[in-house]
Amino acid sequence: MLDLDELLSILRPYYSDIGRPSAPAPDILRSLALMVHFKDESIDAWVGRLRSDDLLAVICGFAPGQVPGVATFYAFQDRFWPGRQLYHIRKAKKKRKEKPAKGEKLPLKNPGVVKRIVKRLLAGRTFNCKEENVLHQILAISVVRPSLDLGLLGDPGSMTIAGDGSPYEGGGSPYGKKICLCQEKCDCERRFSDPEADWGWDSSHNIWFYGYTGYDITAAGSKHDLPIYIGMGQASRHDSIMGLRCLDEVRRLYPDLAFTRFLADSAHDAYPYYELLNFWQIEPFIDLNKRRASGSGDGPKVDDLGVPICASGERMVNWGYCKDRCRIKWRCPLACGRVKECSCKDACSSSSYGRVIYTKVDTDPRLFTRTVRGSQAWNDAYKRRTTCERSIKRKKIDYRMKHTRMRSKRRRLWQLTLGAVNQHLDAWRADFPISIMGLLELENAA
Repeated sequence: MLDLDELLSILRPYYSDIGRPSAPAPDILRSLALMVHFKDESIDAWVGRLRSDDLLAVICGFAPGQVPGVATFYAFQDRFWPGRQLYHIRKAKKKRKEKPAKGEKLPLKNPGVVKRIVKRLLAGRTFNCKEENVLHQILAISVVRPSLDLGLLGDPGSMTIAGDGSPYEGGGSPYGKKICLCQEKCDCERRFSDPEADWGWDSSHNIWFYGYTGYDITAAGSKHDLPIYIGMGQASRHDSIMGLRCLDEVRRLYPDLAFTRFLADSAHDAYPYYELLNFWQIEPFIDLNKRRASGSGDGPKVDDLGVPICASGERMVNWGYCKDRCRIKWRCPLACGRVKECSCKDACSSSSYGRVIYTKVDTDPRLFTRTVRGSQAWNDAYKRRTTCERSIKRKKIDYRMKHTRMRSKRRRLWQLTLGAVNQHLDAWRADFPISIMGLLELENAA
């Protein structure tokens, strides 16, 4: 079911025209995907399994007795990742002194960094992630595009996406290996086998961890919770920063898709996010962070969900979105029959239609969203945000990646990408089962 021929034009520039021929890239990639399908965590053990099982070897594309060595598989993963290094000399990174409350994430080290990044994106600047570029294209070309053609990702002309981060522990020691001659405890530089890993806070388990933060962007319109992009950053990287980078890259990776909605948790609740998403014509569905104050200013008095409050203290009734003037209309709750009595009905408005208030997204994009926050339409759209959490669960639990220890960012991202490939393949098999006997009959008839 996995056709990798279209990847040849992407992978070909990374191979030399001279010297001994390398093992075919599609066969190696297919074998690694099959390894994740069987939940094998070690390439060494997987190569041993292929050499003892001729059927698996043939499925991957290898002739029996001609399975490549372990080094070939590792070299394949390293080939598309520039700037490789086996270890790094530096001082040990320490945990941050403050410890968040239960269920809360670490605050940003630099509170204004989101605003600065958004300003650069609005000016036309983009992120440059050369190391991960090939892996993103492998995922997009091999499975995401076919899933789009099969109709498994929703409407490409109006696609809703969801984003969320997840912690992954690294396999290297956070303390490194001493290379100095100090006999006592010291603060000298040490050698680290996992140079890019650092300390982060796992808010779901309320513990510190040493490793990386993965970020999934999934198609919320897919009933199979299929990812279309996998990002990776240091453990200390905040989800709001990861989200900006991944959103920018996913728009450039799929320029022909129209992303119309973005679903995210309260870690992304910042005014620059709403400004950027509205500029990209993507409607934000982001949960409110209760610790952040409202910026409604001198406008109408509103509650925590952005609903205007009338003079008697009642919530006004949403009366739809005025497309001609790009504003939301609110009516008096007494005139709409939501309340039976009002103490200030005569002082408020003498009209039988009741008092009317308009709110505009430009006034406070965080509270005055186009789809009224807290309404049934907003809740129906936002409940699909959990598709991202289910996608992460598939990789961490179903494919046993939660406790797998890997000593580099590229190994971890390769593993997550192969897990995402298997998610799509499982969806194809569930919706479009293939009869092997039927294929053989067609081949014989041809």
